[in-house]
Amino acid sequence: SHYRGVVPTHAPVLRDRSDVAAYAAYRMPATFEAVRSALGAFRDAAGPWTPATHTDIGGGTGSASWAVAEAWEDAETPVAT
Repeated sequence: SHYRGVVPTHAPVLRDRSDVAAYAAYRMPATFEAVRSALGAFRDAAGPWTPATHTDIGGGTGSASWAVAEAWEDAETPVAT
């Protein structure tokens, strides 16, 4: 309810470990599938092109990086920052 509710912008949405775990369990699979779907369409349009590297800058839980790794298995392992 805290995550979906009305929260002042200065208040943290994820207040404790259980909030973080619930967010990761709920959002990670959905984010992974959304990014995987978008990358699949991009791969179809890009043809044989493969990225050499991928940098994850503030990408949340890392699920987008996992989707990139699945889409291009030969690409260098992402660097999360």
